[in-house]
Amino acid sequence: MSHLLRRWSASTILQLVVWLIVLALAVALPVARFGLDRTFHTGSLTADAQARAQVVSQRIAQNPQMWVFEVHRLESSVNQDLLGESSFDHRVLRDDHGKLILENDRASLMQWPVLNHRQPLFDNGRVVGSIELSRSLRAEVQHATALGLATLVIGTALAWLLVRVPLRHLRRVEEELEFKAFHDDLTGLYNREALRRLLTEQVAMAGRERARLAVLVVDLDRFKAINDSMGHDAGNEALCMAAKRLQQCALEGDIVARLSGDEFAVVTALPHGDGTLLAQTVIKSFEEPIELMGRSLHLGCSLGLALYPEHAQQADRLLACADTAMQHAKANGRSLSRTYSETMEESVLRRLQVEEDLRDALARQEFVLHYQPLVCMATGRTKGCEALLRWKHPQRGLVPPIEFIPLLEEMSLIHSVGRWVLHEACSQMCRWQAQGLGLDYVAVNVSPLQFARQDDFVAEVREVLAEVGLPSAKLQLELTEGTLMQHDAAGTATLNALRALGVTLSIDDFGTGYSSLAYLRSFPVSVLKVDRSFVRDMLAAPQNANLVKAIVQMAHSLNLQVTAEGIETEDQLAALRALGCDTGQGYGLGRPMEALALAQRLQEAAALPA
Repeated sequence: MSHLLRRWSASTILQLVVWLIVLALAVALPVARFGLDRTFHTGSLTADAQARAQVVSQRIAQNPQMWVFEVHRLESSVNQDLLGESSFDHRVLRDDHGKLILENDRASLMQWPVLNHRQPLFDNGRVVGSIELSRSLRAEVQHATALGLATLVIGTALAWLLVRVPLRHLRRVEEELEFKAFHDDLTGLYNREALRRLLTEQVAMAGRERARLAVLVVDLDRFKAINDSMGHDAGNEALCMAAKRLQQCALEGDIVARLSGDEFAVVTALPHGDGTLLAQTVIKSFEEPIELMGRSLHLGCSLGLALYPEHAQQADRLLACADTAMQHAKANGRSLSRTYSETMEESVLRRLQVEEDLRDALARQEFVLHYQPLVCMATGRTKGCEALLRWKHPQRGLVPPIEFIPLLEEMSLIHSVGRWVLHEACSQMCRWQAQGLGLDYVAVNVSPLQFARQDDFVAEVREVLAEVGLPSAKLQLELTEGTLMQHDAAGTATLNALRALGVTLSIDDFGTGYSSLAYLRSFPVSVLKVDRSFVRDMLAAPQNANLVKAIVQMAHSLNLQVTAEGIETEDQLAALRALGCDTGQGYGLGRPMEALALAQRLQEAAALPA
């Protein structure tokens, strides 16, 4: 782990405190012992000097003029054992001029440190000399040193036991806490804070060495649908798989982190190239399906790439540039890699503005429904219509659905908007019925996120039908093939609950997913809608025509109706009619139109001769 992620822990601090205490005791105890001994000897030496000075002063008083010559008597007075300390002290007797009168033979024993005391001698109140006593404290120093060594040895042993035994668990807990502070709990990767510190360190190092760095921000494309439809456990498992794939793609020494949710980052040095090879490796690795709860699913990812020093010289700015590039990749079809450029900032700002406008679009009644006719291939009669959401922006006019419907899903606004679409479409169908227009049903698209709510969605459909008073047979719900394939038995139960309401169910964009015949038989659907890509190419590519024919025959064998999307020419219409397709939809049969225009079309058709 980088030194930037290391920090002082409680166990480290406690260990330091313990060793400081041991060291302090090893120093304080001998110093205190020596201090006490010195104080004792200072008092003892002072008392001894005063007592000897008194004895000598008495000798002086007896012979004031000649006392300096009475060496033997003075020596006896100086060396006599008064307080039991005479044998180890060095004693010197001097006259008032400082001249040495006598000295005992202990001078050679005075080893450092030495304690000295000088006491004056008096004759009738007049100072006539002095007695000087010295005492070596070398033995006390040795005793204090021995005490310090013993304290250090005993304290070290006790500290070792304290640190190695009771603090072992604390250290392990702290290591776990430190790991969690800089790592993601779910995937074990570095978290955002660790990435910020490490990237700052890498940028500083690259600046010193004039090296280059690449920062990749990776966002999973279909994670939200998996998380909402299959549950958080499945979502967590998908995130762990994504983390492993990123680690497998990264080189040794690269930094791999989870930023938040389904967003990851990789930081790599660039001795060669510009990082696009690693980006393509990541994109390709996510093209492989994952095995999730017994199902094979395609996750996919969108990737943004920013380079140091070309795009930014600060860590936070590098991440922001890579994130901008990732958002651009996501907005341009997903499963793409994009390298940052300054022009991307403008598109991101536009996207942010669209998001901001979308938040209140429903409250401002800017959403409208257009209706595209569903025509019977045999008779040419308009049997029904598909309700298509449109956004009338106050400045931009009609915004293409591809620009705002994915944003509604990402912003979790699809639930409220989806309910409004269902309610408005059913209400309009009731109004057409009141006008006596011969329309059999209205079809409403269901978002994967709406369907993922299952019981709530069934209750919502039931409530809307009851509120507007529309017979359930007049409502057809369209779900994409991919939506149905992402759900297990609970999803099938939801379909059965909707079918029990009397609602007709249709599989939209059929042929683009991975439905098997066994799954198709288990779904209580009534209509298959052939994807427009097959219809568009069926005349130019015979295999597409054969595929449409096979879908029609298979559907009819299962008592299912077939609707062809994207019919634009008379030749396509004739070919589909020849194949036995039941219903058609496309610009060649009628463009999406407002409710009033569709009513006028139905009225004009009713006025024509049979």
